[in-house]
Amino acid sequence: MEVSKAEKNCVRCSLAIKGELCYAIAMKIWAKVMKGDKILRDAIYEDGAQLTPAAYKRALQEVSYTLDVSTPVTLPSHYKHFERFNRVKYLPRDFVEDVDFTAYILERVVEKKKPENYYV
Repeated sequence: MEVSKAEKNCVRCSLAIKGELCYAIAMKIWAKVMKGDKILRDAIYEDGAQLTPAAYKRALQEVSYTLDVSTPVTLPSHYKHFERFNRVKYLPRDFVEDVDFTAYILERVVEKKKPENYYV
């Protein structure tokens, strides 16, 4: 497969991408504050940075500030779970302060490109 000058290769999956970020590089996170099965608040965080532990912590801090939630205690296992399964769930026991919700969920949003012959 030839790669033109307008295209470049993705760092992780070595696929040719055209002017857009591969999901392995782009970080888009949907954060939800849940009480039972009900979403109390949610927000979407977007960043062009590659997913690293430092970028994950920065994204967690920024989205927590946006949702007016204290930042949970983050362990390496939280990052590994997010990297592997694209989802992590923080429970009230993961927070230093008392919280009024039952779960704080972060999910990586993976947008797949529609085929060129796709009609609405």
